[in-house]
Amino acid sequence: MSRRPGGQEHVRGSERSKKREYPMDWVFDFSYDLSVPEYFVTHRESGVCKIGQQEKLAFLVPHMCVMDYPTIEYKGGKLLRTKTLGSGGDCCDFHVVKGED
Repeated sequence: MSRRPGGQEHVRGSERSKKREYPMDWVFDFSYDLSVPEYFVTHRESGVCKIGQQEKLAFLVPHMCVMDYPTIEYKGGKLLRTKTLGSGGDCCDFHVVKGED
């Protein structure tokens, strides 16, 4: 990937997200392995889903989730995911690995 995730910075952000200081924000777990260029993010709550429900536009959210793939690819990674909150899953399970060179 063109840039490695900030590791500890993202772990701290994950811990902060669990305090739910901002009701429309994401709540997530983050882990990484610096020995290989990959990381895992599990979103338990999604700000996009929350705003979609609030504005009665939840039907658009799954289409927004699809945009994660080209966004990660543009940054040099490859997104592996089996479910999203926007499509009715119990979480969004991101596994980001180095993209093809």
